[in-house]
Parts: sequence; C-alpha cells; structure tokens
Amino acid sequence: MRRVAFLLAVVLAGAVSTASGQADARMEVAIDAASRDPRPRIRNLMNEERWREAIDDAFRISLNWRVDLYRTRAFWVPARESRFEVTIVVWREPLLGQYYMTYLIPGRPPVERVYTSFNEFAFQLEQPLPIQGMRPVTEGVYYYAAALEVTALDDQQFAEMQRFIGENGRAGGGDAISNWLLRLVGVPSQTFTERSARFRVP
Repeated sequence: MRRVAFLLAVVLAGAVSTASGQADARMEVAIDAASRDPRPRIRNLMNEERWREAIDDAFRISLNWRVDLYRTRAFWVPARESRFEVTIVVWREPLLGQYYMTYLIPGRPPVERVYTSFNEFAFQLEQPLPIQGMRPVTEGVYYYAAALEVTALDDQQFAEMQRFIGENGRAGGGDAISNWLLRLVGVPSQTFTERSARFRVP
C-alpha cells in the first residue's frame, strides 16, 4: 500500500514542482578548465522527499543523463556535434543497509559501486560526471546542453531496462537510453535541463 501511495505522491509532486520551478534539486553544467570536457551534476536530489522516500521504500531510481555538444552558427540554429549518454541506477538494500550505484553505458559492461552510509552515497551522487573526450577540437564557439530524467523503477522495470540498453546499445550505439525513455510514459519521473556557458576554441 505504501508503494502505491508513493507512486501517486511522485506523480502529483512532479506536476507541481515542474510547473512552479520550486524544486530544491537543481542541475549544473560546468566546463573543465583544462580539458574543456563537460562536468554536469545534480545537486540536492536526495533532499527532495519523494526521492528519499523512494530509496527508503526499496525502489530503484534511474538517473538518465544526456549531454550534447553544440556548435553555434551565425544565422543558423546550433549544430549538434556529439552526444554522451549514461544511466545511473541507485537503490538501497534494506537487509544490508547499503546503497548501490550502477553505471550503465550503452555497449559497455555495468559498473557498480557500494556505499555503507547514506551521507557517503548522497555525496557521491552529487559529484560531476567524469566525461572524457567530448571536447571540441575544431575552431568555433560551443556550449554543452544537459538533460536528466529521474525515474522510479520497480524490479521488473529495472530488469527490462538492463536488457533493452544492453541489446540496443550493442546494436545502435548512443541513442539506446533515449529510446528506452520513450517506453516509460506514465512512470513517475522528474526532468532537469541546463546549459553551460559558451566557450571558444581558437
């Protein structure tokens, strides 16, 4: 019963916070000063009651990141140069009292991290994504645009997501996560978007 109540609460809260812009969580997109790679991050996600309750109720939370590099063009819409996608699935194991964080990148084996305290887990969740090799190499003015879809998943949806990303990541590459999100219509979620400052490559 509590899990059903949680799902309803997420749907209602998501509608309110998205419209009012009063959500405590926020996204930032910085640029590494040395490499010019993007450093997107989400802050205060676990300060929001709905996602903290999801963790406490043993739901999995899927953080689906998409980061695009755009090149500005005079008198034309910006051109997308490249895209990076990763899904981070987090959950709490009630019996062990441990927190798990699994990184799913299309075409690569999953990477799992385990944390023994909530504070350690929440701290790691707010760290910038260590994206490498996305920086532009040709002259121009660029910016990064990031989008994050946060979704509550049950065990069956999580297993289906692993299969879908694994199969489509090997076959189709970088849009596997975006394609998966199209299958989650109606699932409780929250979306964040943000852009970096523009920067010039000589």
